[in-house]
Amino acid sequence: MPKITRDQVRVPADVMPEARDEYISNYMKATRETGRLMLFACDQKIEHLNKDFYGEGIDIADLDPEHLFKIGSEGVCGVLAGQRGLVAQYAADYPEINYLVKMNSKTNLVGTKQEDPYSPQLYDLDAVLAMKEAGVNVVGLGYTIYLGSEYEATMMAEAGELIAHFDPKKLERLNETETALDKLEGMLDNYLVKLTDRPLSSEESMWVSEMLHTLSDFERIGDYAVNVSECACVLHDRNLAFSPQAQGEMDCLCAAVDETLEKTLACYKTRHRVDAVQVEPLEEVVDLIADTLKSRHVERLKQGECTIELGTQFLELLINLERISDHCSNVALRIIRQTASKDDMIRIDSHTYVQDLHHGADHEFDQLFAQYREKYYKPIEAVQKI
Repeated sequence: MPKITRDQVRVPADVMPEARDEYISNYMKATRETGRLMLFACDQKIEHLNKDFYGEGIDIADLDPEHLFKIGSEGVCGVLAGQRGLVAQYAADYPEINYLVKMNSKTNLVGTKQEDPYSPQLYDLDAVLAMKEAGVNVVGLGYTIYLGSEYEATMMAEAGELIAHFDPKKLERLNETETALDKLEGMLDNYLVKLTDRPLSSEESMWVSEMLHTLSDFERIGDYAVNVSECACVLHDRNLAFSPQAQGEMDCLCAAVDETLEKTLACYKTRHRVDAVQVEPLEEVVDLIADTLKSRHVERLKQGECTIELGTQFLELLINLERISDHCSNVALRIIRQTASKDDMIRIDSHTYVQDLHHGADHEFDQLFAQYREKYYKPIEAVQKI
């Protein structure tokens, strides 16, 4: 395989100048100077325990974790990926191996039928840096992600955080999760469409129809979250940054959208009206914030305090965040409809129901709107307009 030189390594812009040489060195080590990575994953002792390394048809040598390190030292892998404890146990005997330390892990004792998989971070970066200072040849870090739509709110929060704090690992996780969402949406959509060919009661037909629409809403939320991350990439790649005021405004909007997502997922899981009715007031506050920020953005452009390039990304973020909130509203309104009595207005005319909410016909809505307006809009309103 052809080799590359150090000057051919593309160093990300967020690598500090004093760390560029080390980044290039680690990159060259991990790829064996080819620009391509061969990763040898070693999950023994935590993720697979011992049961996958012992039994009929498995060589007895596989039971010894050191066997993995012997393969790593004699083979042509770029990095050996393993948990910190496993690497620490054998690294002194195999100093020539390039190590990638896995920051999180879980066993396979709790099945996915019992609980959605969650793999928490086991230690902080300082612990890994201490290994490196002790002489362990650590060239990278790893973080295992378990994908699924239940973590949509987390995904959105990470996308929002990318705006202010670009993190390529979180971007990678976001894109992987969105890909999984697309696949899940396709599978579930096919299943629900097949149900429509079966003899269904009017109530069952309504449920299938609403599930199809809800499925589409969740998939669109994932798409818009990726759009948000793409804006973050543009800002990062072009070394652009919002003014402190604009960044503060965007942070408030992201926080409001984040809570909207959390409440949407909560009401979808519980199917409780008390949870669902909290979404529409929040969505209305998100619209209020977005409209205000659009007006302020125009004023900044007029005053020459914002460039066209920055302004384009700012507007893109506003549009995508507002659309995420809109889809959350769709999901919550369906839950309200499903839990309402047959003579309730939302079952008769959902459009009129929403119009009535926004024109003071519901005291509960007005109270919640005032509460969320105080929480998210007031900090923005307090900032002097430019």
